[in-house]
Amino acid sequence: MTDKVTITREDLYKFVWEESLGKIAKRYGISPTEITVACNKLDIPKPQQGHWTKIDLGHQIPRPELPEPFYEDQTSWTFGLKNQTPVIRKQRSPRLKKKAFERLVEHPLLKDLRRHLSVARYKTREGYLKPNKKIIADIFITPECVDKAAALANTLFLAFLKEGYEVYFAGYYDSPLSRPDYDIFEDDKKERRFKDIWTPIKSTFVNIEGVAFGIKIFEMLTEEKAIYLDGDYIRLSEYTPAHQRKAKYHHTWETVIECGSRRLCLMFYSHGKWIYRFKDVDGKPLDKQASEIVQYLKDQIPELLAIKERLRLEREQRDREWEEEKRLREIERHKAFIEQAYQRSATHIEEIIQNWGEAVKVHNFFNSIERDIEKLEEPRRSELLERTRLAKELVGTVDPLKYMAAWKTPIEIYPALNKRRDREFWEDDDED
Repeated sequence: MTDKVTITREDLYKFVWEESLGKIAKRYGISPTEITVACNKLDIPKPQQGHWTKIDLGHQIPRPELPEPFYEDQTSWTFGLKNQTPVIRKQRSPRLKKKAFERLVEHPLLKDLRRHLSVARYKTREGYLKPNKKIIADIFITPECVDKAAALANTLFLAFLKEGYEVYFAGYYDSPLSRPDYDIFEDDKKERRFKDIWTPIKSTFVNIEGVAFGIKIFEMLTEEKAIYLDGDYIRLSEYTPAHQRKAKYHHTWETVIECGSRRLCLMFYSHGKWIYRFKDVDGKPLDKQASEIVQYLKDQIPELLAIKERLRLEREQRDREWEEEKRLREIERHKAFIEQAYQRSATHIEEIIQNWGEAVKVHNFFNSIERDIEKLEEPRRSELLERTRLAKELVGTVDPLKYMAAWKTPIEIYPALNKRRDREFWEDDDED
């Protein structure tokens, strides 16, 4: 295509529902991919794959209405314009923002959540699901509460989004908070911990006015009477006449088991081991309290900001104390190395003086031998002189300057000690 073609949003919507993308692309000399990109940028619904085949077979497929533009400048698209800026993001008007949230029925983080929970291959002994997918919302429930928990999470996340608060996942290294130690028993008086709690790799957080809140949804654990029947425990409340007829031919007994209560608990945690729980009660379900929950968290912001500031000051104080302790240890280590370097240097010079004294004795010995050899006659004289020369080379020099040059001062010994200390530190670290 040599010329630029500008198509309005309404015309492009009309074209994609009247004929295939290939025909539109051929008419304007562009590619179907460019048309798809334009539809996505302008928020135009497109026919699904196989749409035109179904039309040819006589199927009647309803055409969706063109939604209001998500942004005010989504009016047209220019094909053939290189490096075209895709939709300048202007400030949304209140009306458009409201319409956008009305169209959003599922939070992006919860896509396929029900499917991931339902296909979990592993369960705890109490029947809680352990999903295969490791990066999903932090939810710990039994199969009977999948729909209920997904609806609660979606309602809550959309309530946060409507207020302008982002819900996100964060891993171990970028997490603003650590998961607290908690239990899932419905009876708070029981002093015990449920050990087999499944958690995703990344925790779920919402940031409200600079304060991070961790979000955990779980089904509360309770104790109920149950009857053992054919390798399984049936709750007494779910023990039907069919089970009773089957029990006539099997050995059964009644006991108390730990199982899901079918009631959810929404737990928030934040700085300074702050934890608050909203429990599912018969009067009002949790998904009906989304606005009240958001408002409650907003009311806790001043207190949590104070806790966050106190923790920051305490952390800075600990860092300063650690740096001061580290500095003092470095000074002590420096002094110890200096003292050790002086001791080694003094020992070395003593050894050099002692060795030079021995060398002087040997030198005097050779001088005396040479004087006696000079009195001899040839060839005996030459033979002994050669042997004396070889013996002197074997013994070494007696030059005091060379002995002094071999001496290491404390300044020369100190770097070697420091380097050996660092090498031993890394070797010990490798062994650990």
